[in-house]
Amino acid sequence: MAKITKNVVRNFETQADTNTVAVAAGVHIFQGMLLGLNDGYARPFQAGDKIVGFAKDEIDNRNGQAGDKKVDVKAKGKICLEIASLAQTSIGSDVVATDDDTFALGSDGDYFGKVLRLEDSAHAIVAFDFIYVKETAAETTTEETPASNTPETPAGTETQGGDTPSGTDTPAGSDTPGGGDDTSGTETTPEDNTEQNGGQ
Repeated sequence: MAKITKNVVRNFETQADTNTVAVAAGVHIFQGMLLGLNDGYARPFQAGDKIVGFAKDEIDNRNGQAGDKKVDVKAKGKICLEIASLAQTSIGSDVVATDDDTFALGSDGDYFGKVLRLEDSAHAIVAFDFIYVKETAAETTTEETPASNTPETPAGTETQGGDTPSGTDTPAGSDTPGGGDDTSGTETTPEDNTEQNGGQ
């Protein structure tokens, strides 16, 4: 498109904590259910899915194809969740999800968020952010640097600058490594003195 030369009305999303995702085939989503992506479509969260947030409405796509319906999700915010084994020291701890309505402390599950504060011995306020869908830990790999295949240089052998290995004589009249032909002792004929600037 050409550069703008007049005022343009843009359509911005005003709710920065909300996202909309296509629904998978054959699923029934309930309001408040934690959702994950399977092959790019939302379904009730299962271990290994990419979490996208909580369903804001009930969506029944049990008789539909993938993408026939869409669901709005709460993708960022703070929520009160029931979590086992809470203590005052749990503040700041990681929270994981194991299904669409089960949350726990630790790392045995898919990362969900962090504990902000305790409401009581069984409930905590947890901060979460899935505006940008994150990779699951199982999909994140670290590439190893290949071992060098460069052969080692034998001790006592010089390699920098094209020097001839120590103890090796260069025969008279032979090409000098890296520097052109050896022309010592060669007479220059008049033709050899012709200027070659500009190609001749």
